[in-house]
Amino acid sequence: MTNYATKSKLAALTNQQYRLVCVLSKAVLLVREGKEYYFLVYSSEAGVWKECMDVDTEGIHYYHFNQGVYWNGNLNWKTSNRSLLCFDLEHDCVRKMKMATTDQSSSPPPHTLVILYFGESGGNLHLIDQFEPQDSFIHIRELELELGLGRYHSRWLLKHQVDIGFLTGRYPLMVNKRFPAHNGNQFVFKIPCFLVDKKENKAKMMISLRGKIILHEINGGSIEELVEVEPANLQFLGYYMSLYSWKHAFKHFETLACA
Repeated sequence: MTNYATKSKLAALTNQQYRLVCVLSKAVLLVREGKEYYFLVYSSEAGVWKECMDVDTEGIHYYHFNQGVYWNGNLNWKTSNRSLLCFDLEHDCVRKMKMATTDQSSSPPPHTLVILYFGESGGNLHLIDQFEPQDSFIHIRELELELGLGRYHSRWLLKHQVDIGFLTGRYPLMVNKRFPAHNGNQFVFKIPCFLVDKKENKAKMMISLRGKIILHEINGGSIEELVEVEPANLQFLGYYMSLYSWKHAFKHFETLACA
């Protein structure tokens, strides 16, 4: 599936029933003008596809539809400036989330914000970002719905600010020696997974480095090396092949069928 072709996402699974949301770009349906994207919903119970007519289309082309996250009854897509678009599976409608600002870093300079992770953990939606080119701080944010304003009003709360400077001393390959020539980014790493354990009040980042994947416990600062990934310096078109990001990771389900 390409960026301008059909994109679909497994939306929900309840009592062996599931729904699929398919997003079609204008490039697929050239004969239909006036919309950037078309949203179709498939119900396994009814066995048919239905087009969603209640869509707020303004600015939708900025969202990354190949990186959707299911949370709070919605499929959620983000932009590079932390905005959210939601597909409400209960009412079959598409709405843009109204985002309130909570800190000065909520309005990053253009083209400087890098999204390192976007996903659900511990019952909450999280977003991890970093400013380019030389900021050594990772910002971990949690989505909070504004009570009394409806489900489409929210804000990103800054939960953790992690200084990765100490990690670069232990893992020198995290530093890009070709900086600033290579993409203007000083660091070479990805975050494929973020885990929250509310009972033990712990938050952990899985970090993919060149050659290995580690688990960093944010509150205590401990580091666990999980696996070696070789070779560390293998590159393709300027990208290190041993790096894995959250865009390449998927939750594991043992089965969708009855035992």
